[in-house]
Amino acid sequence: MKITVRMANEAEYCFDIAESTTFDEFATIVSGKCQMPTDQLRLFCGGKTVENEAGFLKCKNMENPSLLLSRKRRKSEIAQMRPEDEPKTLVGEKFELAWTLMNNCEKCLEAVDNGIKPAQRERVNAPDQPTQNHPTISGFGNLVERISRVFEKYGKLSEELSEDIIRVDHDQEIIESKMHRTQLLIDCSKYMSVLSGTMSNFIIPLRAAAPRRIHYRQSPVRR
Repeated sequence: MKITVRMANEAEYCFDIAESTTFDEFATIVSGKCQMPTDQLRLFCGGKTVENEAGFLKCKNMENPSLLLSRKRRKSEIAQMRPEDEPKTLVGEKFELAWTLMNNCEKCLEAVDNGIKPAQRERVNAPDQPTQNHPTISGFGNLVERISRVFEKYGKLSEELSEDIIRVDHDQEIIESKMHRTQLLIDCSKYMSVLSGTMSNFIIPLRAAAPRRIHYRQSPVRR
């Protein structure tokens, strides 16, 4: 079987592996090809982190298996990326906000899948990976990739719930489950609303030379 791995710099690799290949074996193969230590590999599939056999199996069962690869950064590297004495840029703040909002959308949808009540779902206050003070187009591409998965899953859930809402149930357990799923969809919608507004103000320099830093358009002040 073939699995495509796309890196943050937009490079793509296609790996031909056996059905029996384990996650650890695959990580070793990717590490050798991409010249990245296995303990620094960060793989994503369908917007979720792949870090064990269960996640890798779900990826392999896809019609066209593909993974997004980024590198885990050490704390020392993160500190170098954003020194404490360097003030955050507006685009850096908004980029971090967009990641945080997207992560909260993911947590709402994961809670639906796992039968978690709205009050018990995980709240995210910071991105699940380091963001840059001067984000580039490749990092923005990673963000958009994750957001596209959120919208896809949100659409499917909305379709399912539309049928649930129309149908009248009398079993209390089913009613409570329906209420929890609906509330989680509403919570996700609130995050998506702010996320969409944030994303609409990013400026993408498509014709600029690498590394193509993105910018942010400050909303005009009403007079």
